[in-house]
Amino acid sequence: EYEYAGIYVRNQMPLLGERLTAEQMDKYMGEILEECPQFFPALFYRGKYLLNIGKVSQAVKLYDRGFELMIEILEREELVDAVDDIIDGLEKILRYDLCCQYLKRLVKLFPNKGLYHDYLAGDVFQSKKGSVSEAIALQKKALELEPENATFLNNLGWIHLEAGNLKDAEISLKKALDIRPDYESAAGNMDALKYLKKKKNGGIFLDFLLRPVDREKLQKLKDEEEYEALDPLCADYNASRLEAFKRTMLDGYDYQPHQISNLAETLHLFLSFVDDVLNEG
Repeated sequence: EYEYAGIYVRNQMPLLGERLTAEQMDKYMGEILEECPQFFPALFYRGKYLLNIGKVSQAVKLYDRGFELMIEILEREELVDAVDDIIDGLEKILRYDLCCQYLKRLVKLFPNKGLYHDYLAGDVFQSKKGSVSEAIALQKKALELEPENATFLNNLGWIHLEAGNLKDAEISLKKALDIRPDYESAAGNMDALKYLKKKKNGGIFLDFLLRPVDREKLQKLKDEEEYEALDPLCADYNASRLEAFKRTMLDGYDYQPHQISNLAETLHLFLSFVDDVLNEG
């Protein structure tokens, strides 16, 4: 554990030279596992690296082993934090299928833990084999366990919003904001809902992500040098387009998830570079 932490800190804050490459980090993780085969963080790190380069079968074996060890070793509260990190990492590389696989096991092991039902609902919805009805049922189960959980209410609203169930989405989002008036995620989903309600035939969340750019508003903010409002608005448009790109590629094209996430990361870096150049100018 000490060696793993040292490598991680060294890579995040290199005092001399450049950060370690992904290949170098993977090599170090392999060395740690030779000394301590049960050190599951290294198993997950290597697994994610292998997923990113398309070696799925090898990666899944490491994830399976790491998951078993994690459940065996960690206390319940420690397990929650670890699961959060692992699921977040898999979602970033669009492996919703693997998220579902592991979360379904957790739901069976801990049927009264609303958080696992909540996580599973979102990943079921975003996976190719999932369904809206299954996701809604899982989210409602999470709320049955924790009725006043604003996050669960927001996520139910988001699923309805994604599916185009605007009335149901509004009910859940309003409840979430009643509980947490400063809840930014719910407020953002409510903004998307308001946009879709203005459309003649409603729509789904993807329509919001692909909404036309308000160039007149952008130009006005630029002319008035209102950069504190302009920059976040541009960033929001870019983030929406990137999210739409990932969804469209995952659903409609014959690309592997790691290829799509790598392409999206390249686009993100390019947009950040352009933004930096414009700001310097």
